[in-house]
Amino acid sequence: MSSGYIEHKIAYDGTGSQDLSNSAYKYHTLTAPSDTSDNKYFGTMPSGAVRLSHIEIVLDNNGSSAGGNTLGIGASGPILAYDSNGTQICQGPPQGTNEITLAPSIGSNGEEGVVLNFDTVITFPPTATIGTLYLGLKLGTAGSGDPAQCVLARLHWHQISKG
Repeated sequence: MSSGYIEHKIAYDGTGSQDLSNSAYKYHTLTAPSDTSDNKYFGTMPSGAVRLSHIEIVLDNNGSSAGGNTLGIGASGPILAYDSNGTQICQGPPQGTNEITLAPSIGSNGEEGVVLNFDTVITFPPTATIGTLYLGLKLGTAGSGDPAQCVLARLHWHQISKG
């Protein structure tokens, strides 16, 4: 059971959107949801003894038919970092194959998603902003249609008790 989650949520081509590519990581800020109806059920992410459970990632290629985008797992997979340029790696990539194909949404409206497990415990370093992580994404394959963008990334966490 999750104690809460932090997320990146943005409309396709909304302010701050980034086109994903298969040549470089793009970093997305994960913070507590700004919608009070979403975050009223859990507290603030603590600075330590935090188990990262799983992450939901949804990519969109602007309503084009599902593009078969693939998200690299392994050496080129998604990573979590304590800083926005990925120099302080927190977690990842999850273990697995070199690439994983995203599942298309019903109706093939251009959205595709994946859920990845982490199941690791972290403690924020003194230089990091507590409760904020950065998701680095890089496509294994660019897919068809408009450029893919991350429209949702939701990282579920659980506070574990200290001794």
